[in-house]
Amino acid sequence: MMRGENRGMKKASFSRVVSGADPVVSAFDSCGAARTWWRVILWLHGKPTAPILSEVERRNIVAEGFRFYAQLYRFLALLFWLVGCACWVVGVFETTNDALYWMRASALVGGFLWFASGLGFSGAKALRERREHARLVLCGFMVAVIAFLSGLTAALSVVVQLQTGIGAALNLCALSVVWTVGIGSYLIEVLYLVAETRLGLVAPHESYAS
Repeated sequence: MMRGENRGMKKASFSRVVSGADPVVSAFDSCGAARTWWRVILWLHGKPTAPILSEVERRNIVAEGFRFYAQLYRFLALLFWLVGCACWVVGVFETTNDALYWMRASALVGGFLWFASGLGFSGAKALRERREHARLVLCGFMVAVIAFLSGLTAALSVVVQLQTGIGAALNLCALSVVWTVGIGSYLIEVLYLVAETRLGLVAPHESYAS
């Protein structure tokens, strides 16, 4: 019996737990066109299925998923800093206003991602400890991630347009797909945090006894 439960636990990935939650699946059922868009988002993440898990199992899987996100964006923060420093050291950029802008922008983005990933680590830790404020911290983390990805893809779209001169329609179409399908999928985690009631979280003034 225990082995069967362990196999089920291994199959219950973070994506499956989050995208299969009933409140997430039905979030836009009454919103017309948004319902179709949301079905596409969920379809891209696989068939929505809600695995049978205990509160502890569900909480640990979700916390580990957000911790992985935090690690990913902490790595990106370091990458932005390293790229800016490396370009300055090897003299790839001259000390013009444009070059200084991009190096400082790289440092600024790295700092933003370092701060955002800190929210992810704190939120994941609070989630494991059943603290109710974990929802707010992790929502803040996901909003920061969405803001970063939206700004980055928009900046890349502008740079590509200026440097290559490709058709504006093609460029904007690609940007729209990235925004509505790629970045839009991050709403799954936000909606899950807002609507999921089976995480066993408690407010500070309540007892932590099970």
